[in-house]
Amino acid sequence: MSSQAEREVKAKQFDGFLLEHDKLSREVSLLQSKFDLSVDDEKKIKDLKRQMQEIQNKAARLGSY
Repeated sequence: MSSQAEREVKAKQFDGFLLEHDKLSREVSLLQSKFDLSVDDEKKIKDLKRQMQEIQNKAARLGSY
């Protein structure tokens, strides 16, 4: 695969990671906007933030393109 093609693939992957991260971030914001968070809400927020960190790690492993 040419370096240009490889960069395009990485860019598409990065865009996908960004979209997924944004989706999870919106979910976290919605949950955190509740006046009275339940234990389940707090667990969900923690899990979503863990997923967001995993996405950030995957994006970082792509390197520069």
